[in-house]
Amino acid sequence: MEKLNKEYRTYQINIKNGHRMYSYFDELCLNSNNLNNTTNFFIRQVYTALYNEGILQPLQQEVLKVILDNIDIMNANQRKAFLKKLEKEQLKPKDEQKEIKENLFDFPSKEKSFLGYNFLDCLFKTMKQKDYYSLPGQINQQVVQNVVQTGRVFLQA
Repeated sequence: MEKLNKEYRTYQINIKNGHRMYSYFDELCLNSNNLNNTTNFFIRQVYTALYNEGILQPLQQEVLKVILDNIDIMNANQRKAFLKKLEKEQLKPKDEQKEIKENLFDFPSKEKSFLGYNFLDCLFKTMKQKDYYSLPGQINQQVVQNVVQTGRVFLQA
């Protein structure tokens, strides 16, 4: 079977300092960099905290406390979304209904120490994370997805 070769064209547009859109894009870049750093920070602090043999550092304790404080709210939101989807599916004819699974989160452990995209996305929404909400919806999700993907590759190496 022949492998499809996809080609993408990209354009690089340089916006000069005096352009009316410069400040908008500059702020967008700054906020996405902040979210990138925040996401990396959460992943790294949880991962190192769970593999730390000694006393946890203050930042590790803080991140784990934030997760502990928000995980019940996250799961309540997940349950609410599940029930809403289930109700919607039950309105369809039996042969068109899809199986829906409830996606509840567990507190990170050594066995599952890496924070995935769904967990971080839900956590940032629940805690109303400033850097997350400073960006438009698709951009903030894409930044988190890219960091999670990069983190997975790094930890597998």
